[in-house]
Amino acid sequence: MLDLPSPHDKTYPLVFMVTKFLCGGFTIGMGVSHALCDGFGASQFFKAIVELASGRIEPSVKPVWERERLVGSIT
Repeated sequence: MLDLPSPHDKTYPLVFMVTKFLCGGFTIGMGVSHALCDGFGASQFFKAIVELASGRIEPSVKPVWERERLVGSIT
């Protein structure tokens, strides 16, 4: 029996779950801790994974750790 981590288990910051259907299709689910990234960062991460899985050499959006540049300033 394969013991998989539960998506509700708080000890794993990133969890993927792949479900394969009888018709040959599949779906990917992702659980991510908000300490790791926000929703926008998670969607960019997912897009990069899809691009790499479809054969691209590198993702279209390069990872950047300068999130403070996205916040406007009050003048």
